[in-house]
Amino acid sequence: MWTYDTKRTTKRTSDVFELTLDTEMTLSEKSKVNKFLKATYPYGAFKTRSNKIHIFVDKKNRNKLAPKFKVDVHLQKDGAKAVDLTVDTTVSPYIFKLTAPNFFTRW
Repeated sequence: MWTYDTKRTTKRTSDVFELTLDTEMTLSEKSKVNKFLKATYPYGAFKTRSNKIHIFVDKKNRNKLAPKFKVDVHLQKDGAKAVDLTVDTTVSPYIFKLTAPNFFTRW
Protein backbone atom coordinates (compact mmCIF):
# COMPACT_ATOMS: atom_id res chain seq x y z
CA MET A 1 0.00 0.00 0.00
CA TRP A 2 1.09 3.54 -0.75
CA THR A 3 -0.37 6.65 0.89
CA TYR A 4 0.21 10.17 -0.35
CA ASP A 5 -1.05 13.34 1.33
CA THR A 6 -0.48 16.78 -0.18
CA LYS A 7 -1.21 20.24 1.17
CA ARG A 8 -0.73 23.03 -1.35
CA THR A 9 -1.24 26.76 -1.00
CA THR A 10 -0.81 29.23 -3.82
CA LYS A 11 -0.77 33.02 -3.83
CA ARG A 12 -0.81 34.70 -7.21
CA THR A 13 -1.02 38.49 -7.56
CA SER A 14 0.46 41.07 -9.90
CA ASP A 15 3.29 41.53 -7.36
CA VAL A 16 4.15 37.98 -6.26
CA PHE A 17 3.77 34.30 -6.94
CA GLU A 18 4.08 32.08 -3.88
CA LEU A 19 3.65 28.31 -3.65
CA THR A 20 3.93 26.08 -0.60
CA LEU A 21 3.77 22.32 -1.00
CA ASP A 22 3.90 19.84 1.88
CA THR A 23 3.69 16.14 1.14
CA GLU A 24 3.78 13.02 3.27
CA MET A 25 4.18 9.56 1.75
CA THR A 26 4.25 6.10 3.22
CA LEU A 27 5.10 2.94 1.35
CA SER A 28 4.51 -0.60 2.55
CA GLU A 29 7.48 -2.95 2.32
CA LYS A 30 5.11 -5.54 0.84
CA SER A 31 4.03 -3.36 -2.09
CA LYS A 32 5.07 -3.87 -5.70
CA VAL A 33 6.25 -0.26 -5.83
CA ASN A 34 8.67 -0.97 -2.94
CA LYS A 35 10.07 -4.00 -4.76
CA PHE A 36 10.42 -1.99 -7.97
CA LEU A 37 12.27 0.85 -6.19
CA LYS A 38 14.61 -1.58 -4.43
CA ALA A 39 15.46 -3.24 -7.74
CA THR A 40 15.82 -0.18 -10.00
CA TYR A 41 16.09 3.09 -8.06
CA PRO A 42 19.71 3.92 -7.12
CA TYR A 43 18.75 5.37 -3.71
CA GLY A 44 16.50 2.47 -2.73
CA ALA A 45 12.95 2.31 -1.44
CA PHE A 46 11.50 4.15 1.55
CA LYS A 47 8.96 3.60 4.30
CA THR A 48 8.17 7.29 4.86
CA ARG A 49 9.05 10.36 2.88
CA SER A 50 8.20 14.02 3.44
CA ASN A 51 8.75 16.99 1.16
CA LYS A 52 8.44 20.66 2.06
CA ILE A 53 8.79 23.06 -0.84
CA HIS A 54 8.36 26.83 -0.81
CA ILE A 55 8.73 29.01 -3.91
CA PHE A 56 8.49 32.80 -3.88
CA VAL A 57 8.77 35.00 -6.98
CA ASP A 58 8.91 38.80 -6.68
CA LYS A 59 7.36 39.92 -9.96
CA LYS A 60 8.09 43.61 -9.30
CA ASN A 61 11.85 43.34 -8.75
CA ARG A 62 14.21 41.79 -11.28
CA ASN A 63 17.87 41.08 -11.69
CA LYS A 64 19.40 41.22 -15.18
CA LEU A 65 17.91 37.89 -16.27
CA ALA A 66 14.74 37.15 -14.33
CA PRO A 67 12.47 38.17 -11.47
CA LYS A 68 13.97 37.85 -8.01
CA PHE A 69 12.99 34.60 -6.37
CA LYS A 70 13.53 32.29 -3.44
CA VAL A 71 13.25 28.48 -3.34
CA ASP A 72 13.44 26.30 -0.23
CA VAL A 73 13.26 22.51 -0.58
CA HIS A 74 13.53 20.06 2.32
CA LEU A 75 13.18 16.35 1.59
CA GLN A 76 13.35 13.59 4.19
CA LYS A 77 13.47 9.85 3.64
CA ASP A 78 12.69 7.61 6.63
CA GLY A 79 13.31 10.53 9.02
CA ALA A 80 16.77 11.38 7.66
CA LYS A 81 17.63 14.42 5.53
CA ALA A 82 17.74 13.52 1.86
CA VAL A 83 17.95 16.98 0.27
CA ASP A 84 18.04 20.54 1.55
CA LEU A 85 18.15 23.25 -1.11
CA THR A 86 18.01 27.01 -0.69
CA VAL A 87 18.26 29.41 -3.60
CA ASP A 88 17.69 33.11 -2.94
CA THR A 89 18.17 35.98 -5.38
CA THR A 90 16.24 38.45 -3.21
CA VAL A 91 19.36 39.16 -1.13
CA SER A 92 22.89 40.20 -1.97
CA PRO A 93 25.01 38.20 -2.36
CA TYR A 94 22.74 35.52 -3.80
CA ILE A 95 22.47 32.26 -1.87
CA PHE A 96 22.78 28.80 -3.37
CA LYS A 97 23.06 26.03 -0.82
CA LEU A 98 22.57 22.34 -1.56
CA THR A 99 22.94 19.55 0.98
CA ALA A 100 22.32 16.05 -0.36
CA PRO A 101 24.33 13.54 1.67
CA ASN A 102 23.54 10.52 -0.52
CA PHE A 103 23.59 12.16 -3.93
CA PHE A 104 26.92 10.73 -5.07
CA THR A 105 26.58 7.32 -3.41
CA ARG A 106 25.15 5.76 -6.57
CA TRP A 107 28.37 6.30 -8.56
